[in-house]
Amino acid sequence: MNFPTLVTASEAATRLELEERLSAAVASAVELAMRDKRRGVLITRHHASRFTVELSLDVPYGMTLEDDQSASTNAHGSNGSARA
Repeated sequence: MNFPTLVTASEAATRLELEERLSAAVASAVELAMRDKRRGVLITRHHASRFTVELSLDVPYGMTLEDDQSASTNAHGSNGSARA
């Protein structure tokens, strides 16, 4: 079976909208990952109001990795925090 890599790319005008879109995207990604059983979920924050959620072979199945590349929170581009 072929599963998509990119689940969503989104930009939001308000924090509430961002949280709602992010939650929905992560839920969709987790559902796809559970069917795929090879990839974990990668959340990348590109800017305070813009993110992507995707399935990645670089993230172990069953894990979610957050990569913050927004300059405002991390000058080096990644915090690499993970959660199961």
